[in-house]
Amino acid sequence: MKNNYQQIFENARVMFVLKGCGHCRTWKSFIERENMKIKPEKRIIIVDSTLMNEHGIIDDPLLNVFNNFIKGFPSLFIDGKKIGIANSQEEAITFLRSYLYDDYIIPRIKFQDISCEYVKKGVFGKRVLICDGVLTYDGEEDE
Repeated sequence: MKNNYQQIFENARVMFVLKGCGHCRTWKSFIERENMKIKPEKRIIIVDSTLMNEHGIIDDPLLNVFNNFIKGFPSLFIDGKKIGIANSQEEAITFLRSYLYDDYIIPRIKFQDISCEYVKKGVFGKRVLICDGVLTYDGEEDE
């Protein structure tokens, strides 16, 4: 029989961050944007671990469960797995989006089913990405 901590660990989607951490800030903003697109019951909880890291004060019950597994920040746990550091932010974002693919409210496009090409547009010849005849990327940040 599983104890409560083990059940929480295997089912929780949580990210631990620190105040003042640049990587944490970047990941927190990305996770918050993705959480808006994910079903409410499948969203990732963001926990501030600053007090625990600096003073040993455990101010969130999830810190009791994950305390032994947090090695560096940000630490992301999804369904009992710790998501590690990637070679680049784009690699990590792509992995996370593909891992959470079934949890999106509106399903994302599977990239292997579309064909894309860069086309020069406008007076200055700005390159834009056209996928199946639809403008998909014009240099603006993904929202």
